Amino acid sequence: METSDDISEPGALMRRAEVERFDGSLGLREKYKYCGSLVGAVLVVLVFVFCGSLGLTGATSRTEVKVISIRTESTSRTETKVTPIRNESCPPPISSAFYDLWGEGCSFERWGKIKPDESCLNFKASKLYQFPHQLIDVATRKKGDNGYVPDTGHLRKVLAQCVMEKRPLRVAVFGNSVTTGKGCDDDGGQGLRWSSLLERLSYVRGSSLPMKVTNFAERGTSIGQKVTAISQNMKAHKADLVIIDYTMTATDMLHNLQTLQQMLSTIETFRDGPAILFFETFNMVTLKQLSDAKTEDQRDPCSVDPVKSDTFWKALMSHKVPVLSYPDIACAMPRSRDISNTSVNKLTYWWSHQETLMDAVHHPACGVHAIIAHTIFQYLYSLQAEVCLSEDGYNKTASAHIEAKTLQLSDEQRCILFPKTSLSAYFPPFPAAVGDSSTWAFGEDVPGKPGWIANLHGAANQDQDIVFDVILGFGRVRIDFLSSYENVGSATCWLEGQDSVKTRVRINGLWKQKVSIASSVWMMTNSSAPELHHLKCRADGKKFKILGVFSC
Repeated sequence: METSDDISEPGALMRRAEVERFDGSLGLREKYKYCGSLVGAVLVVLVFVFCGSLGLTGATSRTEVKVISIRTESTSRTETKVTPIRNESCPPPISSAFYDLWGEGCSFERWGKIKPDESCLNFKASKLYQFPHQLIDVATRKKGDNGYVPDTGHLRKVLAQCVMEKRPLRVAVFGNSVTTGKGCDDDGGQGLRWSSLLERLSYVRGSSLPMKVTNFAERGTSIGQKVTAISQNMKAHKADLVIIDYTMTATDMLHNLQTLQQMLSTIETFRDGPAILFFETFNMVTLKQLSDAKTEDQRDPCSVDPVKSDTFWKALMSHKVPVLSYPDIACAMPRSRDISNTSVNKLTYWWSHQETLMDAVHHPACGVHAIIAHTIFQYLYSLQAEVCLSEDGYNKTASAHIEAKTLQLSDEQRCILFPKTSLSAYFPPFPAAVGDSSTWAFGEDVPGKPGWIANLHGAANQDQDIVFDVILGFGRVRIDFLSSYENVGSATCWLEGQDSVKTRVRINGLWKQKVSIASSVWMMTNSSAPELHHLKCRADGKKFKILGVFSC
């Protein structure tokens, strides 16, 4: 009689192999010979597993260990065989490339001197650096109270497709000024912002996951302003993976949460679209509170509750979107409760060296970018290794059917996908009609942040009106504007021909938060006729800045 057991994890051989007792008819020589064969086989398997777990092997072949018990009338013996399941080579679970490209991000030059980046140095002193699998467990909140099991099926599929088609993973990145590299590597010229570093890591020796990363981030924007661009990019299949990093500017929690819910519901209707991954950092208001903290407990990143402070968490959890969390990484880093004497925001886990404090609070130096890039890289790399070692392997995973929802799109979802008008200061032209004596002018009050600005120099006696041409479909208009905590007023907007109290919207640019970011307001009109309409906005005599106009 012949029986077999499959061994699929380290140590399983010793747990599951049942060795038959020797009877009196088995000679001493045969016993020693048998024991030597079994021990030798066990040692080979254990050494192989141990080396593979450390990433010491260049590649891991999927293997099947079988313990076969064969019994005859005169003898009873057990044979151990190691046989390959398939011929493909799989990458080790930890890439050796993870330990590369840290030097540039861990220090910076200032006034001719090289200074260390505390965030980077603290991370490298932690167990997260020593044991990257622990980093992924922490970043995915795998063992946390607020964690959930994400649906990684789509992500695994695109990773497998790239392997089968022997091409780089095409990654599109959307985000705000943190994502553009402000405070580290503005616009990616040095290759140190996290999106650029992610691509560089993918081509380091030891990586089996080449990537082509395109950064679409824009300063001062929130997901509310970019939901159409993100959705259209995903629908057009221009990328295999879309990574979104908008936590910092999600201070308008209700609007941003509703926008994300609509976007996620919309992209779930796409067939064979790209996978999506969220990288969560800190909400700008939360980060300011941590920076202003007077005690260690108040400064502790472990005190950040994602349910209360993370605008997107509920939507991401309900849709089972894969997420990587920087606050959880910071919580596991040493000295996270200490005051930094070298960072202008006093935080060791979000270290910054910029001169202007208000800027530096939310713009980290290159150390944080290095941590983000290496975390994303190792997460994707480990998923690729899991796919290879899975029962389906690359081939079946790449051809797996991802069910798309067939729900009829709502007006809001159609509005996101098919806008009639989309005007943005970041993508000129941004046409508008103004009078000869108008107080409105297109320009920048802050470098890199253009828009139509009223009363920039206090000319309240001039014409306060500006007009934008829009086309309607569902009768909806969105106005993007700057919210700030000082030296800003309000504006009132309406469609010409609908000059009534019900169709007017008053937009207040002043708020209590000590930050200046883009906000949005929607107005419903009485017209859905697909023809040209005129949106008029009138400033109240104080500074007001319009960043974009969107209609559908």
